[in-house]
Amino acid sequence: MSVQQGYELRDKALARVEANAPKKWMEKAERELLQLLQNRVFISTDELWKVLDAPPEPRAMGAVMRKAQKNGWIRPSDQYKPSNRPKCHGRPVRIWINTLESRHETAN
Repeated sequence: MSVQQGYELRDKALARVEANAPKKWMEKAERELLQLLQNRVFISTDELWKVLDAPPEPRAMGAVMRKAQKNGWIRPSDQYKPSNRPKCHGRPVRIWINTLESRHETAN
């Protein structure tokens, strides 16, 4: 399997997750992400999880972030940090870069 095929499988899986995630949860996650981005240069999913209830399918967060990237709200950095969510056991989570024009120029 090529890297490109892997990306295609990932994108298909995220599309299925998004299609099956509760619509109200996805909408709330997007609103909360936009709110958090108003005063952050960098963000991880840890910050978003703090203001959301868990959906039936936790992979829905990946769909939220991918959609935000496609919408031009964020872009991935090459930086990671250990998750501060106990259930994640310190696994690395990506740090995303805010690309919205309305953000403040202060780093979090």
